[in-house]
Amino acid sequence: MVTFVGSVIFINTLLLLLLMC
Repeated sequence: MVTFVGSVIFINTLLLLLLMC
């Protein structure tokens, strides 16, 4: 569960960075 939540947050951060760029 912890790994799943961590990966989801990591993916969301990457998506936000891509959208901002």
